[in-house]
Amino acid sequence: MEQAYDASSPLGDAARHWLIRLSSGDMTQDELCEFRRWTEVPAQKQAFGIELAKWRQLEVLRPILSPDRSSDRPANEAS
Repeated sequence: MEQAYDASSPLGDAARHWLIRLSSGDMTQDELCEFRRWTEVPAQKQAFGIELAKWRQLEVLRPILSPDRSSDRPANEAS
């Protein structure tokens, strides 16, 4: 029987590590190759997919949670 995914496990930590590295914009070719190898393992690929879905859900909240709400002002009120 397949075990449920545990986001607090080392697998979840690794998946989030890869998300952060990929979003950083400064991943090396070696790291990209290592990431691709890492996702060849089905459980790791699944963990990454789960964490990526969470990441995307959080991105939707960015404009709401951003401390700089100046983009919420109408254009004629911008300084």
